Amino acid sequence: MDVPQRWASASSATPALEVRDLVKSIRFYEQALGLELTQFINTERRALLSHGDWQICLAEQREPHPSTACFQVAEAESLYRRCNAAGATVAGYLRRAADGHRHFEIEDPDGHRLRIDEQPAS
Repeated sequence: MDVPQRWASASSATPALEVRDLVKSIRFYEQALGLELTQFINTERRALLSHGDWQICLAEQREPHPSTACFQVAEAESLYRRCNAAGATVAGYLRRAADGHRHFEIEDPDGHRLRIDEQPAS
């Protein structure tokens, strides 16, 4: 399944998420969101995954603290289908907001909630 060609982070900051099992989490982000592993630091148990301008840093911790991150994509529906096909836990189904943009939410294996917002057409 194709991933939208143009992705952009909702902010210039790279979210850093604590995860219990780094390898399992890397696999989840690769399969569900189409991210690619761009850096792996085994001694620090950290990884950086990216797709275009979108990046996520994962850091292995014994007791991760779930958080929330929001990302913008050019087109939400195909990514929503990809997440479903990969078995991601859907926390908020694909829906249209009052302003017309579409969004959905998923949870990763450690309970991080990821909100995916479709960028409004210019």
